Order: sequence, then C-alpha cells, then structure tokens
Amino acid sequence: MEADNDSPGPVSSTLLKECLECSDLGTGPDDSYYQIDARQLHDPERRSRRDRELGGSSPEFCGPSRINHIGFSGPVLLGIAKDPRFGQWFFNQSLAVLAAAQAHSGPGRLHVICFCRTGRHRSVAAAAMLSRLLAKFTEWHVRTEHLADKQWQFQTCNSCDDCSNPTGSNRADMTAARDLAEVSLRWAVWQAARQSSGRAPQ
Repeated sequence: MEADNDSPGPVSSTLLKECLECSDLGTGPDDSYYQIDARQLHDPERRSRRDRELGGSSPEFCGPSRINHIGFSGPVLLGIAKDPRFGQWFFNQSLAVLAAAQAHSGPGRLHVICFCRTGRHRSVAAAAMLSRLLAKFTEWHVRTEHLADKQWQFQTCNSCDDCSNPTGSNRADMTAARDLAEVSLRWAVWQAARQSSGRAPQ
C-alpha cells in the first residue's frame, strides 16, 4: 500500500479502508482493521541511491543492481530485517496484531493493512514475513493481498524469478530475514499468551 511520504505522521484510516474496499477481499460490516506503518524502516531503494551518490557500496543494503526488486527478494528482505529498528518494530507490530485479533469479536475478519511510501519494498516485505509467520504459529487462516502489485510492472522487476522463485544466495538471504523476524514474532506470541492469561510478562 502506498502513502505520500516517509514522515512518521498518521495516515487517514478512512483512506486505507477505502483502498481496501477496492481490493479483491472487500470489506464487511463486522470487519476490524489494524494499520502497520512501515515507513520508519529503511527503504532499500533510497539507501542505494544515497550510496551511489556517495560513490560507495554498503554491503548491508541492496546494491544498485537490486533496487528494482520488490519486497519478496531475499536481499531486499534481509536489508530490511537488518535495520537496527526492525526487531523491536516487528515485535511491537506482531503483539499489536495479536491484541487486535483478541479484541475482535463477531463473524467478520481482521484486516491488517501494511503501508509504506510506494508499496514495493518495506510494506511488501513486512506483510510477507508477518503473514507467513502468523500462519505458522497461529491457527488463523491468513490471506495476503498486495494492493500495489498492479503497478509493479511499471516500477520494478514485476515479480521476476529472483523474487518469485529464489535460489542460491537469494534464497539464503530470504531465510536469514525470516529467521530474524521469527525471533520477534515468537516473543510476541509468548507475551500475548501471558497477557491473555492474566499473568504480567517478566
């Protein structure tokens, strides 16, 4: 999902809900919503541009040849997961999603809306990791839809083989990123369980 800038300011919940209503999933009267703002994480494309302007190549971020890949790509995922803010951020978001699910009542669905600036890197990566881990560690039926995917063919690799069928070092980077995210989500699941049982986390 796309937002206008990288500022940490709020984004209209009405706007996000209207975007979701245009999706294949649609919305229902009993549905609940939770927003994840991924703009505070680093954008691999922006860091690569800065890196090129400085005439260097930082190994911790995606290189210039990789900036057009989407958030499914191993190097993009790992670059985001290695952000010093990622671990605490992913834990906080995972815990908030679990709390939103616990608070949700009725037959409707819980929509978790993840957004960044252009809907290509940070929000895609965060949504991909979160949905995969929630499906693994909960009994939820998780379905993910990327609302900006119709624009990927004009802005990025359009889900090339490096993103959709990773192999070699690309797959290794993807696995490493997921492992980093899993640590935070496991901790969030444990803490949510303790809170729901009325025991204060230690």
